Amino acid sequence: MAGDQAFEKRPLGGEGPLAVLDIGGGSTELVLGSGGKVDFEHSFDIGAVRLTERFVHAVPPSPEEQAALQRSIDETLAEAPCPPAGFRFVGVAGTVTTVLAVSRGIEPYDPARVHLAVMPLAEVRAERERYFSLTVDELRGLPGMEPKRADVIAAGALILERAMVRLGAPEVVVSDRGIRWGLLYQRFGAALGGGR
Repeated sequence: MAGDQAFEKRPLGGEGPLAVLDIGGGSTELVLGSGGKVDFEHSFDIGAVRLTERFVHAVPPSPEEQAALQRSIDETLAEAPCPPAGFRFVGVAGTVTTVLAVSRGIEPYDPARVHLAVMPLAEVRAERERYFSLTVDELRGLPGMEPKRADVIAAGALILERAMVRLGAPEVVVSDRGIRWGLLYQRFGAALGGGR
């Protein structure tokens, strides 16, 4: 991505509402909170590995498989409450950091360039569309791709995209820390800025 947007960072301090998403292999956890307090927490039965095993029989997936993936994700995420106006959306852990690293061509992986970087919905969607068009070998060859994620990254990126659509998030702040870190950072600010 050209221009300053590729290096834009978005601090998470303050008392405003926050939504934190952690896409795992077997499930996806969503936490909503404000002022460091958790208001909603749920583990959804959708993960990058689980959905790939359930719906994808070849990579890239067929249009029918893609539609089935999206339908399953949308039906599951319909249970999620919409955050208050003005919330910030944070994506943590490997799926989200990999999507960003591949989009920006960050290789080798550099936490300083990834952590707190901002990824607009349009960028997430463009990456997901690209993943759905490539073979596993082509995915493994993308700069920034973790080889072990190549066969499941498309499903993971689709979970991220559909979560953003469901919650009304125009962008995601990427964190390579854990899900609790997002809410703790919101409460204690820069004191948590260093370390992992």
